[in-house]
Order: sequence, then C-alpha cells, then structure tokens
Amino acid sequence: MTTEESATLRVTGTATCGASPDRVELRLGVEHTADNASEALDAAATSAQRLVAAVKETGVADQDVQTAGLSLDRGWDSERNVQSGYVARHRFSVRAALDTSGAVISAAADAAGDDLRVESVSLAISETDPLRSRAQRDAFDDARSQATELARLAGRELGPVLAIDTSPASGPIPLQPKAMRMMAMDAAGPVIEGGEFAVTATIVVVYELV
Repeated sequence: MTTEESATLRVTGTATCGASPDRVELRLGVEHTADNASEALDAAATSAQRLVAAVKETGVADQDVQTAGLSLDRGWDSERNVQSGYVARHRFSVRAALDTSGAVISAAADAAGDDLRVESVSLAISETDPLRSRAQRDAFDDARSQATELARLAGRELGPVLAIDTSPASGPIPLQPKAMRMMAMDAAGPVIEGGEFAVTATIVVVYELV
C-alpha cells in the first residue's frame, strides 16, 4: 500500500473464499487394437456405444456427453520394434454431479471392459458468481479496514472513495482447486474427493484523506 500525494491513500485489499465443488468433467475413452483398421474401428465403435449408453443410464443428460476425439493409428510391437496392427480410440467428455461420478465410471467400466480409458477428472462449481462476489466484497472490506487504520495513524480521516480497480496487474480472479484425490476403486466404484475450490479477489481502492 502507498500514499498518493498528500490528500489520497491507495490500499490493496485481498480476500479468499472457498467452496466445495459439486460438478465433475470426466474424460473417458475406449481403445481397441486389432490386426486391421476396419476391425479396430468396428470394435472401438461397439465399445464406445456401450460406454455412452451405460453412462446415460446413470442419469447423465444427453447434452452432457460430447465426443472429444476419434483416432486411428498404427500399432507398435515393442518386442520386435516394428509397426503392428491398428489402434482405434474414441474419447468423450462427460459432465456429471460429483456425487454420481464414481457410479458413472463404474458403469463405463462394466460396459467397455478392458477397452476403457479414464484420461482425466476435472472438478468444478456450478455457480461461481456468488463465490466471486463474496470474495470481492471481503477484499473491499479488507481494503477499507487497512485504510481506516492508516488514516488514524496519520491523524487524518477517510474521505470518499476516489477510484476502485477490481482488475489489478495480477489478472482475473483465479478459480483453483485446493485439493482433489482419486482413490482406489472399491465395490462402489472410484471415490473422487472434491476438496475445496478457492476464489481469490484483489481490489485496489483510492480514498481521499480529510
């Protein structure tokens, strides 16, 4: 924090608010290797259809299942160090409620069997605006508290707010997970712990000193 000239006071307030995620985006896929391209594609397509049907049967809406990729590549024989066969892959982005994510993965595993691939798990919060607003409000309160104390030490009083900057050099308010763990699969399926997301707000306020 710094003083600007003799009649103003510039302070920076910061606050962090946390909330538990309630949504998850799963990157699921199937992969099948066969001697020829047609067989690899057909088998992967069959596994993909079973995966999608099983995921939707858990309650995932049609609009929350999206194709994320389709590829066909030559396979590789690591023992002979030569190309061998073909590998077909289908990838999907699946959005679901966090508390159903284990069941979704288990259903996909039952449907696709050994062809299943779980590529990534991303957590999110359905409504971030209230969390961001709370963080900004707390950051403003922090700035005012600092300014009030500094004005008192200087033998002055706070006047009106002259300027507010909610987008300082640090950039947009970040939304980042504090913790996320995927535990081993048990009878009920994988356990995905949401941990907590933290939103940090930084706000710069310029006051007049009177």
